[in-house]
Amino acid sequence: TVAVAISAGSYLAMASGNGFLVLRKLGAGPASGWVYSSDLLNDALQPDDTAHHSRTYPFLWIRYCELLLTTPLQLYTLFALTDLPQPTVMMGLFCNTMMVTCFFLAAAINAPAEWAFFLCASLFAALLIRIVHSGFEATEKRSRPTKRLFSRIASIIMGAWAALPLIWIVGDGTRALPIDVL
Repeated sequence: TVAVAISAGSYLAMASGNGFLVLRKLGAGPASGWVYSSDLLNDALQPDDTAHHSRTYPFLWIRYCELLLTTPLQLYTLFALTDLPQPTVMMGLFCNTMMVTCFFLAAAINAPAEWAFFLCASLFAALLIRIVHSGFEATEKRSRPTKRLFSRIASIIMGAWAALPLIWIVGDGTRALPIDVL
């Protein structure tokens, strides 16, 4: 319920027009680039200026803050179903924190260095998937319903994290799709 309350607060902030910064694309072609806008409200409300090849994109930083707070709670609950050693659990929580932090930094940086952070985030996501996957063996001594519950939840989590780099690329990475589509 704590994770749900944090998520609800995050989405309430976004719905009320908070928790984001507006990026504006300047120029066209290879010379174009994204810059943070100084006039958030006007940029968010103005339609795209196609005559000057500019468009806007909301950087929803509050989503990353929400993920940083809620995913460790979800992971800890999931790991409680297993007999994983405490150092493995702590490594999973560390990989999760680093993954979210690197995705945040990759989204916040408007320079080629963003792709280095993206690669780091993807590496931490892969490590985290491996740690969660090790939980299948660690539930062997548990009851059948517990194994089934872990299997379902872990499969959903691993699938979501496997898709996360691709979703990030078309969303915050290249800004090819509007964030509300994702």
